[in-house]
Amino acid sequence: MLQSDSLNELRKAIRTSAIQEALHFTNQRRRELGYPEIGGEYTSQSILVATGHQIEVFHSGVFQKFALLDRFSRENPRSIVALSVLLDLDPNDRVFLSLPSQRGESVSREVFQISTSERFPLHQTVTIDPAFTDSSGEFQDSISSDPGTREQARKWISFMSSQQGERAVVALSRARLLFHGKEVRYGDLPFSKLIQLEAAQTFFRKICRECKSFASLYNEELRNHRRERKIKNQANPFPDLEINGGAFELPLWAFSPDFTKRERVYGKQEGGKTVLQTEATQWEISADGEEQTCPQDQVILAPRGALVSLFFRLLCFDFFIHGLGGEKYDAFTDRLLARCFGIKHLPFAVVSADKYLFETLREKYSKLKASVQFRQECYKKPELAYSRISQSQRDTLTALSKERDLLIERLAQVTGAERQIPGKALAANTKAIRESLDGALGTQLYEEVEVLSSQEKVLFERGFPYFLFANW
Repeated sequence: MLQSDSLNELRKAIRTSAIQEALHFTNQRRRELGYPEIGGEYTSQSILVATGHQIEVFHSGVFQKFALLDRFSRENPRSIVALSVLLDLDPNDRVFLSLPSQRGESVSREVFQISTSERFPLHQTVTIDPAFTDSSGEFQDSISSDPGTREQARKWISFMSSQQGERAVVALSRARLLFHGKEVRYGDLPFSKLIQLEAAQTFFRKICRECKSFASLYNEELRNHRRERKIKNQANPFPDLEINGGAFELPLWAFSPDFTKRERVYGKQEGGKTVLQTEATQWEISADGEEQTCPQDQVILAPRGALVSLFFRLLCFDFFIHGLGGEKYDAFTDRLLARCFGIKHLPFAVVSADKYLFETLREKYSKLKASVQFRQECYKKPELAYSRISQSQRDTLTALSKERDLLIERLAQVTGAERQIPGKALAANTKAIRESLDGALGTQLYEEVEVLSSQEKVLFERGFPYFLFANW
């Protein structure tokens, strides 16, 4: 679809400008915190390693990607440029903070929205309401017995409270820098800045120039992907692009220059010209894709769906670090890279982690559940519990077990209405065995499990924020 020379030129231009944009954004944050700037040793020969995520307070799984990114850059400062793409154009993503609390063996969780509600995160600002301040004070005293963890939490919450009214993308970048310390070496790169690079816009226009063939190949590879993986849902991993007569939907958004509106893009090829259109406007692009009749200050093209990862891996970075979610889609991205650009085996990594709070309670709950499972087995085979009960209790259960065996044997010998009497007797026998065992072993087990099971979601919540976990 694009010649190697053209791709290489675009790649070089995008990479050079992306590093500059990331250093500009990141070093501004570093100066605000009194940290030394980074990036003086970067060259055109540097290897670009990147990851990306939405604008949010990262949980441990997401933060692990950034920890690995930082490790790459620290261990290879002269050869690797590490960049974090801040996906600030995903609509309706707001910033939430999940705070836990513990009082004895009672745990709970509250979720607070700490950003305003503009459609695109690029425009959202930090807003801290009184409910957050009040609950966070209680939270700071009850979250952990570890003083270091409590101090990390206090530091983060205090800092974020000081960011009232600041753009969320900026405040969260500062907060991560503060948590990492001045030694952190990766740079943050807003997605909205990356896509505005002229070389990026040229690439998107070149895709548009091939709207008919690209949309057809895209849909064909989607169908092949679903068939090979036996995927029945036609929306997975992405919906087909719409083809309506001579208009071909493209995996692109057309954003307004202030990034407050976006529309789907359709391409038509008419008399040797490529015409792009949205519901609101229409414009032409040149035959080489280098120019468009609609100036960039009126329409900004942005990738969507599979084209986001393709753009990152094909043109922006040498190595991309996905989380578990991104991995699900990149098998299709690989097909698209091979079919449309003749490129195979571009490397990427998949990184995630699970970290949990309330370790003591989780261990207790797991042991109690194992005990419940053992009790259930004892109901079927009472002899499993004989070592834990008295001789008289064993005698009672032995007699009940023999009676049950006889009733089961009798049930097997009769049919129809004749099964009713032995069936009722067997139900009564089963109840008697349970009551006898519970009387011998106690029912406190079930009471404790019931209390903790009502808190299971909190005990095994993996979405608590990164700053609650020490020793990263």
